[in-house]
Amino acid sequence: MKSNSYLIFLAIIAAVLFINCSNSGRKETVQDSKEELRKHLAEMDARMKWPVVKAKDKPIDSLDIRIEDLSIPVLDLEFDVVKDSVFILSEDEFNIARNLVKKHFASIDTSVGTDSIDDSKKPFPYNYYFKQYIGYKENDGKRLVYVNMFTSEQTPNGWARELKDEWLMVYDGGKWFGHMIVDIEKKEVKSLYIHGPY
Repeated sequence: MKSNSYLIFLAIIAAVLFINCSNSGRKETVQDSKEELRKHLAEMDARMKWPVVKAKDKPIDSLDIRIEDLSIPVLDLEFDVVKDSVFILSEDEFNIARNLVKKHFASIDTSVGTDSIDDSKKPFPYNYYFKQYIGYKENDGKRLVYVNMFTSEQTPNGWARELKDEWLMVYDGGKWFGHMIVDIEKKEVKSLYIHGPY
């Protein structure tokens, strides 16, 4: 499942590199783009051999991660907003968003079952997800928080500490992946997306 997500991600990177190479006035060649893509594929291949870390096996107070690096390349692909619209949350904003996410999970039906058709669209409980938090502004200037959620990650150190400076992009994967949109001004969760709207 995770490898399919990486293949989709790599296809997007390849398309972006091709478009940039074809349409921009820069002197970047197709060969340079192919070399860059080869390097990225090699990194992804190495990553697939790293140990898997599961959120449910970690302390609950370590699962919420505030993104602290806006130069992560995939952020431009993930957010359909101007790059300057993405921002690092202040400690207060992060705490507001985290508390709203906890409260929201406490108010909905969750399930740890993985095989039941009835449970297929119910998210796992709060402590089953790593959660990355980043702020972004909509076109009207409204400040929101995007919460990226996933149940496990592969990391060379056996821990998810790197996730402050790395964004995990997933377009598929059912209840093992999802995201929330939090309005920190109105102090409410706008949406939770897990394998379909929930």
